Amino acid sequence: MTDVDGTRIGVPSIEFNTDVALSKNFDIVELETLFDRAPSLEFDLFSPYRAQFHHLIFISKGSCSHFIDFVHHRCAEGNVILLTKNQIHAFDKVNRPAGTMLLFTSDFLDSISANVRLPANVLNFNSYEKSPVYAPSPQLTSYCELVINELRQIESGAVLNELSLRLLFATLLIKLSTGNGMPGDASTNDVDRKHVNRFMALIEQDYSTAKDASVYAEFMGITYKTLNRICRQIVGMSPK
Repeated sequence: MTDVDGTRIGVPSIEFNTDVALSKNFDIVELETLFDRAPSLEFDLFSPYRAQFHHLIFISKGSCSHFIDFVHHRCAEGNVILLTKNQIHAFDKVNRPAGTMLLFTSDFLDSISANVRLPANVLNFNSYEKSPVYAPSPQLTSYCELVINELRQIESGAVLNELSLRLLFATLLIKLSTGNGMPGDASTNDVDRKHVNRFMALIEQDYSTAKDASVYAEFMGITYKTLNRICRQIVGMSPK
């Protein structure tokens, strides 16, 4: 098996399946349905794989141990799991909770950003916890359930309303990214946000060959000290 960076390892790389998805770059899948499909999938859900798209998994009932980047994370009822593109993960084969999974590509996020100003930390709402598993408040959980139900209604419509789909999903991401006391986006300027976005794009493009954060800073024409400051301010992490 060849990984995305050309290295032969035992972790398959999975592309977004546009043939069965709700739209070209977005899909809603119930976990029960996913587990039922497991035997017919071209990869093993319960063995590590690298997805070329993002996941938001909402656990509504039960618990599990989700394998993410070589660490087992305990997930309970009410938890949200955020998996960003290129993370390695695997589902728990024994404990299979109920819930809903939202799958979306970077292109889908870009299509939202073209019309809605998303917070720079929109896919890093759990960064201060240093965990991909997030426990939202009961109020936020109720709000997420309402939005997911609305997304299901759009899915069941005779004609897919792409604009409503994007706007609803944008509100969900914004609520999650600002619902746990993360610092507000107002303290950062557009230049800093663009630097962070550029840094993330460079990582995605060159992570297999460039490992030193200072190299990326040089690519961007800024100092490592500046890159470190804006990364900590916007996403709560150092560049490393």
